[in-house]
Amino acid sequence: MILGIVPEFNIDPQRLRGAWMRLAMNAHPDGLIPSDDSDALSGASIVNRAYQTLRDPLARAVVLLEHFNAPASPANSLPSNFLVELMELRERADAVHADHSAMRALRTDVAAQRADAIASIAAGFAAHAHSGGPMTADIAHDIRMQLNVTRSLDRVLEQLDRESGTSEP
Repeated sequence: MILGIVPEFNIDPQRLRGAWMRLAMNAHPDGLIPSDDSDALSGASIVNRAYQTLRDPLARAVVLLEHFNAPASPANSLPSNFLVELMELRERADAVHADHSAMRALRTDVAAQRADAIASIAAGFAAHAHSGGPMTADIAHDIRMQLNVTRSLDRVLEQLDRESGTSEP
């Protein structure tokens, strides 16, 4: 268990926040006797880092891959058709940089692709949970590929935000 939550990809944000708040209150330095200050600071820091990790779906996926002793796979692998798609997205971003409505539409498309990649990561972890056994190399590889897809799409979203002068979630 991490923060008292079963290690799985789909975590209810409210439940995560509640678990973090309970543990953070117990680990807070103000609630402990003075001799425990360094331990309390360390405990609070660990709780806060765990919360930040679990809040971020990409960081959570990496931690879960480690937790489940996922077999290694190439670190930078991407689906073969995605590289062409990524180049096309970047070309579209360059082409629409002056047209704010086209930029917003492209950003919406890229954000939807990112959501699909996150859903694929969730599906991979669900398939692992359903199998009841150790994580297979195929599932681990597929999850890592979708993590790489998501990171690539994040960079496209950052490019779009820079070019449009906004910063949307």
